[in-house]
Amino acid sequence: MIATRSTSGLIAPLFAVASLYACTDDDSAATKAAADVSTLDDASDITNIPDASGVDWNGVDTSDGEPDVPDVTQPDGNIADTDGAPGLDQNFGVDETEGKAACENLDLSHCLLPFPSDHFRREQAGGWRLDLSGGVLPISTNGIPMTAEPLTTADGFGIASPILFRLNGATLAGAAPVFDPEASLADGSPTLIIDATTGERVPHWVEADYLAKLPEGESLITLRPAVPLAFGTRYIVAVRGLVDAAGAPVAPTPGFTALRDESASTVRGIHARRGHFEDAIFPPLVTAGVARESLQLAFDFTTASEANTLDTLYEMRDRLLEAIGDEGPIYTLDSVEASDSEDIAVVVQGTAKVPSFLGPADDTGLRRLVRGEDGQPAITGTVDVPFTLQIPRWSANNPGDAAVLLYGHGFLGTRDEAEGGWIRQFANRKGFLILAIDMMGMSTPDVAVWGGNILVDAGRFPTFAEAAMQGVMNHLAVVRLIKGRFRNETNPLVLTANGQPVYDGERVYYHGNSQGGTMGTLVLTMGTDITRGGLGVPGAAFPFLLQRSVVFGDWVGLLKSVYDGPLDLPLVLGLLGTGFNPIEPLAFGQHLRQTDRPGSIAHEALLHVAKEDAQVHNQVSFVLGRAVEAPLMTPAVRPVWGLTATPYPTTGSATVEVDFGMPDDPTPMDPPVKANDTHSMLRKHPPAQDQLWHFFETGEIISVCDGACDPN
Repeated sequence: MIATRSTSGLIAPLFAVASLYACTDDDSAATKAAADVSTLDDASDITNIPDASGVDWNGVDTSDGEPDVPDVTQPDGNIADTDGAPGLDQNFGVDETEGKAACENLDLSHCLLPFPSDHFRREQAGGWRLDLSGGVLPISTNGIPMTAEPLTTADGFGIASPILFRLNGATLAGAAPVFDPEASLADGSPTLIIDATTGERVPHWVEADYLAKLPEGESLITLRPAVPLAFGTRYIVAVRGLVDAAGAPVAPTPGFTALRDESASTVRGIHARRGHFEDAIFPPLVTAGVARESLQLAFDFTTASEANTLDTLYEMRDRLLEAIGDEGPIYTLDSVEASDSEDIAVVVQGTAKVPSFLGPADDTGLRRLVRGEDGQPAITGTVDVPFTLQIPRWSANNPGDAAVLLYGHGFLGTRDEAEGGWIRQFANRKGFLILAIDMMGMSTPDVAVWGGNILVDAGRFPTFAEAAMQGVMNHLAVVRLIKGRFRNETNPLVLTANGQPVYDGERVYYHGNSQGGTMGTLVLTMGTDITRGGLGVPGAAFPFLLQRSVVFGDWVGLLKSVYDGPLDLPLVLGLLGTGFNPIEPLAFGQHLRQTDRPGSIAHEALLHVAKEDAQVHNQVSFVLGRAVEAPLMTPAVRPVWGLTATPYPTTGSATVEVDFGMPDDPTPMDPPVKANDTHSMLRKHPPAQDQLWHFFETGEIISVCDGACDPN
């Protein structure tokens, strides 16, 4: 989803913006922040990482690999439960004094670890909701805890959430190698993600998070699902058989040891969770063939329901289309000018009045959805949506025959990207008008809004998704406009010589690159006026996408200056998976080809992937391909797990990877090498354009290479 240009120039002013917000005098906010952290001794206690002596920051002696737990056994090793001595039900009379009461505490390394966890999910009057209050979220260097409120609307964790945990001294030896999810399905895999109801295993691979700042030999271990997690599903994560650098099994965490071995707990809140583990975690694992005594860690989490994830955007779509009707929104022409471009004859600038679901911007620039008494998004008026329409010179000799291509721009870019030389040449070569708007909520004007908010309180990031939802609606509206009302336009520069529209309103397609491919998944899925789209170098799974992008490096330093805890940044990104779940391409991509939602139509997409893309990692695109069920066309550059090998030609959706000859990434757990970036090459590649256009016009995907699309 990253633009081809660097965003560093956009980010530079953000420190000043952040400091402005940080200095805001808000007594009520300060009071709330103090209340939120009342359960913490100080901000540093939110992490708890053992030092070289084996004593962690909460004072638990782990030097022998086991917590220092009081002896409550008799000489023969049996639990002392005679003569009225407290037994397991009373935690053997041992007080729990370690950790913070509100924290997860199965892993004392950080209040949120292991992540995600149903420890933070509560049943409330309106149903299940996440509860991350009580000072459990990271605290900024300004002493401000991340606000939890924007996440409280979720009834579970995002379906693209990474899974994070620590075990002292653990290496990745024997775990599913990076980008090799099939290994995680083997009987001996040391890591498992299983559906708690069906026992089905989730394919994944295992990484060490490069953003974690830990002592030598320690890692924040990350499990990345290779497929979208199911909606509204409880998963159990199990770890067994991880070893240290010497090949010795690593010790379980103190809290988990007490649960597994039914021994005394010294960690706050662990004893109260015994019933849940005995009823809901250990039995499914035993059924799955995992011996209880082999476990080093186990925990569960539940994903957000389909309704909680998707319904808001679908409701907005239905209300928008009802409001604008078949003709689309009203509009005005701001300018219609002849172009001096070799490829473009006329450039039209206009403004569409699109129904808006947003309230006014607050003092930080954020705009939130407005909901009516029924709890659904409500139309509050209209928003002005500038659009650009470019007519190719091709149309002069082919009156009325041009198609229309709605173009989606890159990360925090603008519609001006649609005036680039490559797409103008493409349009004049194939005969289509270029229609483009800004992606509201995710365009250049939003840089200051994003930066000014997230650098002060990263807990605000879920609210960024709400303006982007309006951005998706704006795209649907301008397509309805171009197919409807705009065909009655009387300006002679947009008409043929006999006064007819210069384009064929029945042939409208979508093409977006980077962010345009990522958010294009939503635009295409939600639309009812476009059936085929090209998703160029597309992303998904926002935490994974950003963590592996070279462009995100521009933001890392800024975020670390605000959240400098050793494990804060990976967890902030992990929470992004839930905060952005309502606009997650993996969630909507599953419905791209379906008609199961009322008012929806089936779509097809051609995914173009550039091998060694350093801005949108290839594996991110492949996860999206699995979500939309887009098979891999063969001959292929390489096999891709989970994408069915399909020979040319075919119809429907598909994934095509092109190799531009860059060497394989030598450090696959870090962002790819920037010097080898292929991100912008594919869209400019004439054979790829030919393949894309043939797909748009016929629905057929043909080979445009002599064998696999590689330098050979």
